[in-house]
Parts: sequence; C-alpha cells; structure tokens
Amino acid sequence: MKLTRRDLRRAILENLHEGNPNFEFLSDIDQHDMRVVQIQNFLISMKNRGHTNQEILEALSQVMKNLMPQESDPQALSEIMMGQRFGVEYTALVLDQDSHVKLAALAPDGWKVYSHHMTIINPPNQSSTTGFESEWIGGPYCFDIIAVAVDRMVMTGLVDINTLVDTRTNDSSGSIYLPFKGPAFPHVTIATNPAEGGKPAMSNWKFKPEIGERSDQFKPIDPIAVCGNIEEIMR
Repeated sequence: MKLTRRDLRRAILENLHEGNPNFEFLSDIDQHDMRVVQIQNFLISMKNRGHTNQEILEALSQVMKNLMPQESDPQALSEIMMGQRFGVEYTALVLDQDSHVKLAALAPDGWKVYSHHMTIINPPNQSSTTGFESEWIGGPYCFDIIAVAVDRMVMTGLVDINTLVDTRTNDSSGSIYLPFKGPAFPHVTIATNPAEGGKPAMSNWKFKPEIGERSDQFKPIDPIAVCGNIEEIMR
C-alpha cells in the first residue's frame, strides 16, 4: 500500500481527535487545511529512507502523543498545526520520461534541456498558499503542447490547458480547476541557452501566450501529447 499525503493527513487528524477531545476550537477550514509541517516532513523523510508504512504510522502516533501534552494551549497548537506549506518549494505537473524525451528532442544543440514540468504554484506563492487539494495530487494527467517560442536564451512550450485530462477519471479540463499561482501562463520550459545566460524563469516574461509571427509570440506546431503527475516538490 502506498502511503499518500492524504493518508498522512487522515492519520494526523485521527491522532489529534484521540489526543484532544476539545478539537472543536479549530474551524472547519482549519481542519480541512490541517498541516503538521514539521511532522509531515519528518515522516516523508522516513519514507524516503525506506521505512515501512507501519513504522511511519507508529512514528506519527508517538510524535503526536509527545506533542499533545506540551501544547495544551489551543492557539499554540493551531500555530504548529496550520500555516504555510513549509518544506514544499513548488507544486507542478511533472512530466513522465516519455514526455520529457518528446520535448527534449526540440531543444537546440548545446542547450541545457529541462522539459521537466508545468509549474502550477511557483516558489514565491507556495509559502503563502493554503496548499493543493489532495485529490489532485498524483495522476497521470495528460495535455497538449500546441506551440513553441524560442529566442537566443530560452525555448518554451505553450500548454493548451483545455486539453488537460485526468486519466484516472477521464475528467477533462472543464471539470478540473488548477489554481495557478505565479506562472504567467501554462507552459513547459523546454531548454535554456547557458551561453547567453538563459534561465527557466524567463519563460514567464519573454513570451506572450499568443500565436503569431512576432519574436515574443508562439509558433504553432503539431500538438505533442504529454503526461505526468501533479507533485509537491520538496526543498
């Protein structure tokens, strides 16, 4: 069984209810946005080190039992349990290997290839967001790259967000709302030119999400279907 972030949240909530019968001081929104950031990062690190799901859940239970007596003050507990997405650098739809290869093939020789992800919440906004709906994490999701823009510094693929499909449910973009925070428009940075100081972030301001002949516009291509999973990228 894969231990997901939803599993962690549910286990955390269950332990809190067990440890503190006066849980009502938290609003419904607070309960929904519950995050034990320090604990979550610790548990994720356990998972990355190869601990079993049972060991992780036991560690969670022990940590919570140690925490609860120390934080009897509701406001102090609230400050620990809620707040910013500490530890998450950004949220993105990370491309699978086949999709990476498709886009990497477009990169000019000698350029640094990225073709890694479509940013949904960028780092400056990640720290202030209430987080990403847990049911959206995972995938795969698929969408089309319909145009490409390139100058001497960066190459960028334009995402047609209307083609977005959640392959788990076959829901299309009409029923999927991705809360973009930060990116100027949905895109994938394909490559940069280190010799000219190219940076991936330039994709946000070098080009406009328009099809046209100007140097700051995208040129249409035969749509390239790509897929990947929505992930919270840790620092």
